[in-house]
This record gives sequence, C-alpha cells and structure tokens, in this order.
Amino acid sequence: MSLRFLEKSHQYRMTAHPGPATKGPTSANPELRVTGATTIISGGIPKPQLMPWYARMTAEFVRDNPLEVERLRNLEDDPDGLMFVKELAKAPERVRDAAAERGSEVHDYAEALMHGQVVDVPEDLRPYVEGYLRLIDEWEIEPILTETSIGNRQDWYAGRFDCLGRIGKLGGMVAMLDWKTSRGVYGETGLQTAGYSKAEFYVTDDQPEIEIPLPEIEATFVVHIKPGESDIYRLAANPAEIDRHFELFRAAAFTHKTAKEREAIITEPLTLDTLTARTLKVA
Repeated sequence: MSLRFLEKSHQYRMTAHPGPATKGPTSANPELRVTGATTIISGGIPKPQLMPWYARMTAEFVRDNPLEVERLRNLEDDPDGLMFVKELAKAPERVRDAAAERGSEVHDYAEALMHGQVVDVPEDLRPYVEGYLRLIDEWEIEPILTETSIGNRQDWYAGRFDCLGRIGKLGGMVAMLDWKTSRGVYGETGLQTAGYSKAEFYVTDDQPEIEIPLPEIEATFVVHIKPGESDIYRLAANPAEIDRHFELFRAAAFTHKTAKEREAIITEPLTLDTLTARTLKVA
C-alpha cells in the first residue's frame, strides 16, 4: 500500500517513495509512520482559549453533578484525594470526546444521505443533519471526493479531508470544504484545508496503493454545522491565499516537529565544580 489510514488509532502510514511498500531490513520502499495534518496544527499552534474552556468545563461538571462529586470526594481508597482530582480533571476530556463523536456521527449520516443512501438518523442528531443537508442544497454543493486520504512526502504529512466539491452558487468553483460541529470555527482551519489542498496525491480506500493527483483547488471553506442550520465561511478566496495559508501550515509543522529539540535545550543545572575554562567565556 502507498498510504494507509488506521481508523481505530487515527494514524497514517505512508511509503517512503511512490508505489507499494516492500518489507525487510533493507527495504527499498518501507512503509513509515507519517504525521497527520490535524496533529501538526494541534502541536504547532497555541490555543489560549483552551485554558479557560477547560476550567469552565470542570466547574460546570461540579455544578451539574453534586452527588457524583460528593461520591468521589468520599472514596475510601482515596484518602489523599488524588483520585478525586484526577476524575475532575477528566471532565473536559469527556465533553471534548463526546462532541467529537457527535460530529463524526453527524458527518457520517449526512454524507450517506447526500449520496442517496437510506439511513435511520437518531432523533438527537436529526437537527444537525438537517442543517447540514439544507446548506448543501442552498449552495448547490456537488461532492467530487469525500472522506479521502491525502499524502505529501516533501513535507511528510498525511490527512483525511471532509469534502472536495464544486459550489454551484459560486460558478462551479472547485473548493476544499471542512465540516465543523464545534461551538465555533477558527482561522486555523484555513491551515488545515491548505494542507489538504497542497497534497501531492490522494488515494481511495479501495485502492490505497494507487496515487492520484488532486484537481486544481480554487478556494477553501469551513462549514459550521448547527442544529437546524449551517453557516459557510470562506477561508482562502483564491489559490494565492491557499499558498499563503500553506506557508503558515509549514510554520506550524516546523514548531511541532522541533518539540523534542526545544525540550533538550534545558539540561542539568550547572555546578561550580563541573565548570572548566572551556565552559566559561573568559574575557
């Protein structure tokens, strides 16, 4: 295989060169782990809004679950309260994971309906799916590719985009679109869609060994899916803006990939008895 997406672990494997992987200690084309585009952005772009969000989610959990909080506070095998603190700290993660799961389900149902499949949408997700489909109809978005894996060997990253399609209301413009069900949308999605747009190739799930070049992408957008309605935001209006966003993506990749180098800058503290003339700059 040329590029594989491991759904359970959400990881990617890509061959060092185009074509099927070869095995063995002296393999001419080994299959290697490759960093995902979203992982690059998460590790390369500060998110100052997350600190107050985590604090608020923890506070809301304490407010909304007084009995559970009291139970955790009085655990017999937790005299120092360490487990109590650990469980409270997990509250934001549970909210985040539930939102991610909901977003994935909404996308799966809506994509199936968009392709003419018959699905039974759960009642709590129906408003989101309806809002998704309503925007697709209003803007006359015609999918070219959905849920497709991309790779870029020069910058060594991979990813899986939501939708590459034509937007009828914008003259049939070929665009990269990302779907979000989060509370808001953010500019970093411009970097994400630029990374997808500047991929060297894509592969299908049925034939992951065949690398296919992407068509020319004219613009990028993010669709904010909300109950009963959805909004579309333009990220890059033209190829030149996609190129600029890709430069920012590369900057984030550099920050992410040099994390270990930054951590290694600080070593053991100096002591006077270990200093020599070579470690001191003597005037």
